[in-house]
Amino acid sequence: MRQVYQLLCASADDNDSGIKFGGGAFIEKDWPKNPLGEDLTLLITIDSDKLNNEINRFKLPKGRYISVFSTYNENRYFLDDIIFFGDDIELNYIKSGFTKVTVSNSSKLNESGNTFPCQRIKLNENKLMMKIIQHSPFYLMKYQMEWLATIKS
Repeated sequence: MRQVYQLLCASADDNDSGIKFGGGAFIEKDWPKNPLGEDLTLLITIDSDKLNNEINRFKLPKGRYISVFSTYNENRYFLDDIIFFGDDIELNYIKSGFTKVTVSNSSKLNESGNTFPCQRIKLNENKLMMKIIQHSPFYLMKYQMEWLATIKS
């Protein structure tokens, strides 16, 4: 059984939730690359202090930026680099550097040529929903859910 939190966009809330898609990343080192030498694409950044203040259900580390990067290349087939269907070999391949999560306390914004425009997410705690899914292995595409992101616990 897995708990999945769906972060749904709330159009009526103007507060900065601390979650953004794309744009630059708050990282201390060079922009991460995959094993092929390609810059990873920043998917999402979470300002843990802002999200903790906005929604008290999460206790993320204080004073940190959590960034999720993944491989994306419009010039080659890359899905085998990032899709997991439950096989340990696939998982080890993905974990070799085709996706990456960084936790940083840097407030210095770094950018890469492999980014998409920043989209800030506005949340309303009343629209934060938790679903319990009792299937294994865990394939998100089985579910007819609309979400911006999931946080598994």
